[in-house]
Amino acid sequence: MEFKNKKEWEAFVDKGLADGKTPQEMNKLAGKYDGPEGRFSVQQAQKSKRGWTPVNLAVRAKRGKKRADAGKAQDQAMLDTLKKGGLSDKEAKAVLKKEKQSYKRIEARASALSKELGIKGAIQAGHETGKLKGGIDSGRNARLERGRSTVKPDGTIVRGNQSRGLHDEFSDKIKPSMGIPRSGRGGEDTALMNLLEIDENPKIMDLGLTPKNKQDMKVYPGDPNEIIQARQKQLAAIEEVKTSGKPISKAQALRIARMTAPMWLSLGFGTAALGASVNEATQNPSFETFEDATWDGLNLLADAASLVPLLAVPAEGAQKLLGVAHQARVATRNLENTKTFRN
Repeated sequence: MEFKNKKEWEAFVDKGLADGKTPQEMNKLAGKYDGPEGRFSVQQAQKSKRGWTPVNLAVRAKRGKKRADAGKAQDQAMLDTLKKGGLSDKEAKAVLKKEKQSYKRIEARASALSKELGIKGAIQAGHETGKLKGGIDSGRNARLERGRSTVKPDGTIVRGNQSRGLHDEFSDKIKPSMGIPRSGRGGEDTALMNLLEIDENPKIMDLGLTPKNKQDMKVYPGDPNEIIQARQKQLAAIEEVKTSGKPISKAQALRIARMTAPMWLSLGFGTAALGASVNEATQNPSFETFEDATWDGLNLLADAASLVPLLAVPAEGAQKLLGVAHQARVATRNLENTKTFRN
């Protein structure tokens, strides 16, 4: 369609939305406006009273070039750092290619999930440290996330990948612990991680953190060491149990699941863990079984309190700290018991 001016084009889009059309449908019907004011397209904007906003395509292209240039700068920084670390030009380029391929795998997975949902761009490969914040296209710096922002029934806006290009989502001080490059250091940090793995140990950057651990570290950035240490003790306890041949209990398996589950599933695992620990205390009365039942009871109370809106944040924090403390206690107990058994 042709329009005399941008105002007429916008009026056509507004009328279409008022008649029940979506911004995506109007983008196809109205097409891109190209006139004296510039070149514009329709973009959904849930915060706007109009439900959409005209996007200046020249500005978008400029921003896209800025992102591309920022990415190239970090790629070069990675190559330079790798070569300073002793790699040849050919070896450095091979490492960079490997990092790029890991990012493309996440992009391919996002595309496949979007196709399953039937919505183009519904799931995207988002950056932990945005490219405009000095991040890099690497699997280490990527995660699957929703593409567009959505609004929950209560009015809460859940920001999507498309609206967070300039936002640094969590503190730089915890990123290295999760193998994520810091702001402005995407290329350098990614190169240093590779050099550590080459020179020291292929798994030196793998702390065994679960998605739930990483989620907790983002939500509670003041406690990264406690979360990491608790996870290491948890892994050590599991390994000791495997080595000793002693089977892990149902209650402990549920606690591990509770620690690694997303917030909306932890309540169910917590309830099951309490039931299992109470059963163990009944069937095998001892200080340890009664202690575990007490820990699980307190954890469940804190978890249940997080369902109350005003208590959600402090209760979730209390539940997390109780879970960490309990796992540390279980790990210490298991290690002591194993040492006693071996001696």
